[in-house]
Amino acid sequence: GKTKAAEVSASLIYLMAGASMAIPALCLAGMMSGDCFNRIVISFLVMEFCVGLFMPVAGTLRSKYVPDALQGAVLNIFRLPLNAIVVAGTYATDVWQAETVFSL
Repeated sequence: GKTKAAEVSASLIYLMAGASMAIPALCLAGMMSGDCFNRIVISFLVMEFCVGLFMPVAGTLRSKYVPDALQGAVLNIFRLPLNAIVVAGTYATDVWQAETVFSL
């Protein structure tokens, strides 16, 4: 019913985004013949469209499952490890070659 509309929308958006990112992967792996440039550009446009669609859905899901009083604390808890990964990755590019860092 209508109570699961946001969850279903999020799932479909994730599915469409994943499928759109499969196209560049297949093109760059040499598994698709023909001109891949246009396919890759279109697939990235579809991905950006999915990101734009997902933002309102994420807000709906967040308000549905995370209590208002705890939203700030919960979101900041998830930002801390992400920021640690970004700092570690940035530092790693100063220490190792880019090929090594991006292969991790």
